[in-house]
Amino acid sequence: MFSSTSQAGIYVNQVGYRPSFPKFVYTNQPADSFSVVDVSNQSVLFTGKLAIWKTQDPASGMTLYRGDFTSFTRSGVYTIRTTSGEESPAFAIQDTVYKAVWK
Repeated sequence: MFSSTSQAGIYVNQVGYRPSFPKFVYTNQPADSFSVVDVSNQSVLFTGKLAIWKTQDPASGMTLYRGDFTSFTRSGVYTIRTTSGEESPAFAIQDTVYKAVWK
């Protein structure tokens, strides 16, 4: 369910997020903040802070930073861009994101 580009190390739920549900991004790239970017026009619609979440994560061995964008509830297709310039795969925020998985 979580994926990243091989170079970027930005982890998002590519199935997507429901608008009212918690939304987190994880990265192993040192950066202090991130932006939610609209895929259709590249506009930045939300910015947030990244903070160290785990050092030497038991599952991956990586130091992971986490950002919270739960308060961003606008439906659409987005990417996450960090201040280090890396970008995540695209993901959706919609009420129906789990419908295809359920079927």
